[in-house]
Amino acid sequence: MGSKEIVGALIDKVNMSVDGGQLIQAAIAFEKNDMLQFYISKGANVNLPPDTVSKLYIDHGRKPEYRKSPFIIQAACQGDQGCFDTLVENDCKVTDTGFIGFSRKRKNQVISNVTGAAAFNGSHRILKNFLKKPSLANINFLASEKKDFNATGTFNQEYTGYTPLMLATAGGGQNLECVKLLVQAMADLTTQDPVGNTVLHIAAYHQNYLVMEYILDHWPAGIPMDLALRNKKGDTAFSIANENKDEKTLAVLKRFEQKFGDQTEAATKNLLDDLMKEEEKKEAEKQKRKEKKKQNKLKHIAEH
Repeated sequence: MGSKEIVGALIDKVNMSVDGGQLIQAAIAFEKNDMLQFYISKGANVNLPPDTVSKLYIDHGRKPEYRKSPFIIQAACQGDQGCFDTLVENDCKVTDTGFIGFSRKRKNQVISNVTGAAAFNGSHRILKNFLKKPSLANINFLASEKKDFNATGTFNQEYTGYTPLMLATAGGGQNLECVKLLVQAMADLTTQDPVGNTVLHIAAYHQNYLVMEYILDHWPAGIPMDLALRNKKGDTAFSIANENKDEKTLAVLKRFEQKFGDQTEAATKNLLDDLMKEEEKKEAEKQKRKEKKKQNKLKHIAEH
């Protein structure tokens, strides 16, 4: 990356419309906010990320591979607040969506917004500040995926339909702070992906017992909870943890089983009561229609 003094002597020879994007990307990747500001002042466009970059411009310790994504998304993934703020101050679009990382098993390209990018990559400082702007944060934005150009075989979805909370859960235990921020910001805890997984199924899949424990411990009283909820494959959080032989997650689930078991039983009873009342109402309306039809028939006979 060099320093401003060294780069400054050469920058006038650089075509910023061609190479400015790579320089911005490098500044973000190496968390060099002073260089980012310098490149922008020299005309680099904050809304034109490069299709590819030189290997010299990649921090191989953190992000071994580059995929094109809006700079604001790259900054949210990287987690440097200074770079993120500089991009915002220079009219980078905070509503953009783009590549935030790879899915764990299939290595699909995962696409989300700034909130999802920060959550998935454990950028809790950026997430904390961005959540103060709920109209922009779009806290329940649903992720999409596409097949990576290095992938072979059939494309199968893995993280499609994940909210930022679900992405933070899939990202690993290091993302617990992001999970806390999203739960405190009232992220939807009941969203299910296309195959019926909730955030609890995902925590069990990824053996993320810390997230499981926090979410269950902070589950809102007004939202029904069913620990026995099955996804479309028939799996519950319990069965997934059991299959993984994940004793820590199983211990957490068993500790909360009685608490939420009672809630589930009460919710089921209320549902059955409502259904019974609805059936009684339908039956009463049916009898009323039959009686009216009978009276109309008798009236017709009497008149003729």
